[in-house]
Amino acid sequence: WEMSVWTLHSTTFLCRSHERLLCATPLPLQGPECGPPRETSQEYTDRVVADCAAEGYWLHASRDGSREPHYRDGVLGSSLVAFLGGGSPGLAAFQREVDEALPGYYAWFADQSLHCTVRGLN
Repeated sequence: WEMSVWTLHSTTFLCRSHERLLCATPLPLQGPECGPPRETSQEYTDRVVADCAAEGYWLHASRDGSREPHYRDGVLGSSLVAFLGGGSPGLAAFQREVDEALPGYYAWFADQSLHCTVRGLN
């Protein structure tokens, strides 16, 4: 599954899931599409993905910051995000695979708030 991102949003959120936003300012990306990732970027990504197979991963992933209230409880903050948009066939297939592999372990954000955080903003 892949997705093209043409717009990022600078958000001020009332909860980390972005289900409650104070504001979201679209920032269109301009210029030609970039090519494949640099080798160092791909290596970093491969290490992050491989972490889930490492011993002790689930203990680390289940810390308080990785639980549902961390994302849904009220907190004021700002981020630069790419909204994923609900209804994508690739995203729906991904969600089904996660739910089948880990039944009851994952609580999905509301479709309109599904996003990938590029970075937190101060």
